[in-house]
Amino acid sequence: MPTKKICSIVIPCYNEEDNVMQLYSELKKLSIPEHISLKLLYVDDNSEDDTWPRICELSRADSSVSGIKLTRNYGHQAALQAGLREAGGDAVITMDADLQHPPSCIPRMIECWEDGANVVNMIRKPDPTLPVFKRVSSSLFYKTFRFLTRLSLNDGQSDFRLFDSFALSGILQFQEKCIFLRGIVCLLGTKQESLEFIPAARQYGETKYTLPKMLRLALNASISFSAFPLRLGFFIGIICISFAFIYVIYAFGIRIIIYPENIQHGWASLVVLISFLFGSQFLYMSIMGEYIIRIFNECKNRPTYIVEGKTSSVGKS
Repeated sequence: MPTKKICSIVIPCYNEEDNVMQLYSELKKLSIPEHISLKLLYVDDNSEDDTWPRICELSRADSSVSGIKLTRNYGHQAALQAGLREAGGDAVITMDADLQHPPSCIPRMIECWEDGANVVNMIRKPDPTLPVFKRVSSSLFYKTFRFLTRLSLNDGQSDFRLFDSFALSGILQFQEKCIFLRGIVCLLGTKQESLEFIPAARQYGETKYTLPKMLRLALNASISFSAFPLRLGFFIGIICISFAFIYVIYAFGIRIIIYPENIQHGWASLVVLISFLFGSQFLYMSIMGEYIIRIFNECKNRPTYIVEGKTSSVGKS
């Protein structure tokens, strides 16, 4: 009898007690080829509800389900890292627990993988029901990221994707603390396929990606993959020097020669000029500070996460 291929599904969870069981039921209904065996790995990012007990209950009832629990809330990207490092098998799928990543897409992902794709990216179609601010800010983020990094990150690219074992081994070589997996996938250089999906409505609970968290993710993504903000200081400096040079010509060439009687009235312009230059300096210093913070965090080499517990089925084939 031929050995089955194992496809692990990594599911980060934070306060998803009602969605854990629902997602499990949906995944079990999937029509998967007989030579593929699905393994589910829930990663509890230190939920404050009964998410972990639900995971443990599933693990006891079904040997194909396992879970790991982190000691505190490290964030979505860290939970994904934890799951990717723990998961095994011939392929790994990452998806959210809120059912907005439709389980029905998984058979298509597996089909692309078996056709030779190392990575299968799921691209979220535009959702007209989302608030205008959410749609505009999302589009602006992807456009800005592409401009800063020159990486081909598609609009709507999500953390719903499949890695084969080769691509996963490449991902695990990245040891960054402030990781942005969507950007790292663009650096792999492996054969990648993209499929579109329509996000489903959240079944239970509330979104965990608040505005501050989205802004922090956008900042980490831009700084981790681009040095352009650092180089921006050069252009700011050129603009400031040019402005000052033009102002000198104006002050000494026009004010002194043509209107010498008004030369004593230039104090306001001088204050504006000094304020502008000092403001530019402090702006650029804050950009440098963000990079120094990243260097500081990398040099400390602290663990990205700490595992508090595992279900008994983790590591079983």
